[in-house]
Amino acid sequence: MHEVYRPNPKKWVCGCPSFVTSRFLVCKHLVLSVKCIPETSRFFQQVRRNRTTPFWKHPDLVPLDEEDDLESGEGGEREPMDSRNEDFELDENDKNERDAPLALPSVGSAFGDLAKQLRDFADALEYQKAFGDRRFLSQVERSFTGARKLMDKCTSKERRLNGRGTAPRTWEMGGAMFYQHRPSAQNL
Repeated sequence: MHEVYRPNPKKWVCGCPSFVTSRFLVCKHLVLSVKCIPETSRFFQQVRRNRTTPFWKHPDLVPLDEEDDLESGEGGEREPMDSRNEDFELDENDKNERDAPLALPSVGSAFGDLAKQLRDFADALEYQKAFGDRRFLSQVERSFTGARKLMDKCTSKERRLNGRGTAPRTWEMGGAMFYQHRPSAQNL
């Protein structure tokens, strides 16, 4: 398939520069040299990363050349994933983790938590004014640079969209692209 780099999906190694520099030890040559993972697979919950070859191990990582052997009848029919787990047993913690529902915070609660955190820190900054410590102010300003840029972009977008100014271009706002502006008081 890719003779130059010679990807080996059984050992999960490839000679391409992308593989060598990838922190996940993945490259397009390896991905293209294995059979597609079925949609019903729990691949991402069960795949194991090793320190030695094969670097990635999972029953659904089937090389394409092995698929040809299966079709020709040499390898027999491919078994369902659950029946091929002799080498691939989950320990008790993994089983409990697998069966537990994924508890992700809702976007609304994440925004609420962040807003509360920002209000609490704003109150703490108000308190710090009395001490007038320039060293702390300097550290806060350095740490807050990225957030301040995002706030400026969002408020600038909001002013432009609520005012009579021109609408910003798609890429003009950078990080504020997904920011939904609040309606102005006159539009309420």
